[in-house]
Amino acid sequence: MNRNRVRTLLPVLLACSFLWLGTACSRNPKPAQESDPRRLGGSLVLKDIRLEQSDVHGHPLWQIWGRQVVYSHDQQIAHILAPHGQIFQDGKVAYLFTALRGKVLRNGKMIQLFGRVVITQTKDGARLRGDEGTWLPAQDQMTVTNHVVVTHPQFSATAQQARLFNRTDQMILTGNVLGITKQPPLHIHTNSLTWAISTGLFTSNEPTRVDHYQGDNISDWAQGNQAQVNLRLKQVQIANHSIMTLGSPPITIQSPQLTWNVDQKTLVSDQPLQVTQRLQGITMHGDTGQMDLNRHIVYLQGNVHGFGQANHSVLTSDQFTWNVPQQAFVATGHVVYNQQHPTFESTGPQAIGKFQGSQVVFDSAQAGTAAVVTHFNPNQ
Repeated sequence: MNRNRVRTLLPVLLACSFLWLGTACSRNPKPAQESDPRRLGGSLVLKDIRLEQSDVHGHPLWQIWGRQVVYSHDQQIAHILAPHGQIFQDGKVAYLFTALRGKVLRNGKMIQLFGRVVITQTKDGARLRGDEGTWLPAQDQMTVTNHVVVTHPQFSATAQQARLFNRTDQMILTGNVLGITKQPPLHIHTNSLTWAISTGLFTSNEPTRVDHYQGDNISDWAQGNQAQVNLRLKQVQIANHSIMTLGSPPITIQSPQLTWNVDQKTLVSDQPLQVTQRLQGITMHGDTGQMDLNRHIVYLQGNVHGFGQANHSVLTSDQFTWNVPQQAFVATGHVVYNQQHPTFESTGPQAIGKFQGSQVVFDSAQAGTAAVVTHFNPNQ
C-alpha cells in the first residue's frame, strides 16, 4: 500500500485494506473477525486498528492505535476510541500520547484528543496533561487545554492552556499560570509564561510575581509587569514597576528594573531605586544601588536622599551604605542632614550614625586641613 497517503481517510480505500490495517498493523493484533469493517448508521466502524500517515518520501508523520475507529459518512474524519500513538518529526519520535477519545481530520493535518490527555515530549521529557489536545503539524504546535498540568525534571506548572513547539523547544503557558522551579525553589505567578526548555529561561510580559521559598515558607518575593527567570544563572529580572519585598527584616525595594541573583543573594539596579524599611519608616533613594540580601546591607550611589519618620529627618549625599539590622549608616560626599525634632542641620563630606536613638558623627574635614567633627544625639 502506498504509505504517502492517509491509509484510512481516503474514500478510495477498500474494506480489505482496512482489514489488513486492523490485523497485521495492530500493536496487539486481534482475531480477524473482530477487525472486519462494519456499518453503524451508515458510518464505517473498525476494531483494534492502527492509522498512520507518511510524507512524500515515505517517512512516518504519525501513528495511532485505537480500540475502535468510526469514520464519518464522507470518510474525512476518523473518530477513535482509546487512542494512543506517536508523532514524528525528521524521522524521529517527537511526541507520545494517550487519551480517551480522538479525531483525525483535514486529511491527517490535524489530530484532536479528548479526555485524560497525556502528551510526552521525548526530547526534553516534558509531559503535559489536560482535558483536550490538538496537534497541528504545519504550525509545529501541540496544544493542551483545560486543567493543564506540566511536569519536567526541573519545572512543573498548572495553567489553562499550554502550547508546545518542538522544533524551537519552546512552551507557552496561558491562563492563571503557576510555575514551580526546583532549583532555585521559586513559584512564578502570571497569566502568560514562555519557557525556553533547553536553556531554562522563562519570560513574561504580563504582571508577574516570583516567590522564593525556604522550606514551606515564602522568604522573599518580587513582582512587576515584566519578568525573566534564568535557571542556569539562578537569576530573576523584574522590570516595569518592579518591587521586591523581604520578609525579615521588612524591606521593600522599588525600581524600574531589578536583577535578583537568588543563589548569590544579591539585588542590583542600574536605575533609580527606593528602599523602605517598613517598621522604622525609613525611605532612601538613589540613582543606582545594590543590596546584599544575606547581610541586609544596602548600597546607594548618586543623588542619594532619604527621610526618617521618627524625628522627621532628611539626609542627602553622593553615596550611602545602610546596615539595616544594625540601623547604622555611612553617608559620603556632600552630606547634608537636617531634622525637625529637635531642630538640627549639619553638612560635611561624611556622616556616620544610626537612624534611631544613637549618635551621628559629621566629619567636615577639607583637603589639607584638620578634621572638624560634629557630634549630636538626635533624641536630645
